[in-house]
Amino acid sequence: MKITDSVLRSFRVARTYRENSQKVNCVDYSPSGESAISSSDDDSIVLYDIREGKPTRTLYSKKYGVDLIRYTHGDTNTVVYSSNKLDVKRPETQDL
Repeated sequence: MKITDSVLRSFRVARTYRENSQKVNCVDYSPSGESAISSSDDDSIVLYDIREGKPTRTLYSKKYGVDLIRYTHGDTNTVVYSSNKLDVKRPETQDL
């Protein structure tokens, strides 16, 4: 499909998730494409099952906050994310 102005105008929202109470900072898809993960200003990390179209797990990083989040290469169980709190200077990893 060629992406044209008229094609883009025909797109509609297919699904809305309301797990986050504040702005979503980042979304990343796993290397396999079967899951996605999001980070939010409410210090939450939400894992989604893409096939089911549902959130499967929510984790919180209240001490460090969470901003940019990415799956590690080739591993769908490990992510790395950056802090959005001012007094923290190092990234943290989280096993899912």
